[in-house]
Amino acid sequence: MFDILYLANNRPEFTAASLEALVANTDWNLVGKLIIYFDYPQEAKDGFLGIMMCLSMNGLPPQTHHGQSTEIVFSSFGGPVGVMLDFLERTKNHTSEYFIKIDNDFVVPPGWLGAVNSILAYQDWDLLGLEARHGEESSKHSRHAIRVTKDRSTTRADFIGGVGAMRYAVFERFPDLKAHEKYFGFGIWQGKHMEVSKAWIDPPLRCFLLDHLPFEPWKSISEEYTKAGIQRRQWGYYGEEHSKLWSWWEPRWKEKM
Repeated sequence: MFDILYLANNRPEFTAASLEALVANTDWNLVGKLIIYFDYPQEAKDGFLGIMMCLSMNGLPPQTHHGQSTEIVFSSFGGPVGVMLDFLERTKNHTSEYFIKIDNDFVVPPGWLGAVNSILAYQDWDLLGLEARHGEESSKHSRHAIRVTKDRSTTRADFIGGVGAMRYAVFERFPDLKAHEKYFGFGIWQGKHMEVSKAWIDPPLRCFLLDHLPFEPWKSISEEYTKAGIQRRQWGYYGEEHSKLWSWWEPRWKEKM
């Protein structure tokens, strides 16, 4: 059983597409609680309420046999660390061993949560990174991989990014995550507590980051947000040829972009 923290803090086009994929591609029988954070200024609330109304027609909030509940939080916490701290407070009576943090530029494929569940059933990691790693970046680490299932391994890591499965107990053991370190605080926390075990999935799941895609409509959207100073200019994980990897995904939102 997992809880899910979903964080949206800018770029409504990304949020709409990412949430749609999360709703459609998650095995909700494995989810205990979903908390969606819109960490936006108050004036942006109406636009995101519109996204939620559209998504609710397609199954959000989802219903499961486990009484899964969905909570939506409209409040500005100043960054991802503040959101994580609020989430940990709201779920302090959790019954799940892990929560999974998903950002609004991250798209999950069908079967992703079942795959994570299978991996963690074989290997006891505190933090399991889900950010996409492809091609040479993944293969150069494969000699260090630990085989955990028939199809996938894990590769020990010194650091994972902001998307992944995270064991509640390590935050209870090391409760010094700092809200004022709002953008890099999670990385600083990991650096201070190297005894927290961390890994990547290898080969990676076919997740992808919308702000790294060099094909449309995402390339043009990213360029506009980069010019506006809302998005950092990203190096590409993917080339144009990687568009074939995402052939499973046909977002209903793309006509509205």
